[in-house]
Amino acid sequence: MVAIWWRINVASNIKFNSDTYYVKETMRLTGWRYVTFIGTIVGFIGTFCYLTMISPMINPEPYKQIRERVATESANKRNIRKDTNI
Repeated sequence: MVAIWWRINVASNIKFNSDTYYVKETMRLTGWRYVTFIGTIVGFIGTFCYLTMISPMINPEPYKQIRERVATESANKRNIRKDTNI
């Protein structure tokens, strides 16, 4: 894993010129690239928060139905276990 990372990130940045070599500078995120990078991270976090926290508060009906279905299924399993142990 480290060897693959080294080959991609370090070896690709080494430029051979006669017998000397130098490592070119890494590209810094400035301007629109920085805004795009930060915006992408904020967008992913916002989407995750909406799907896990905000949407269930706005429309709780599907979650109530799931909770009721699971409760009835677990009650049925408990009744079956009681019947088989008799």
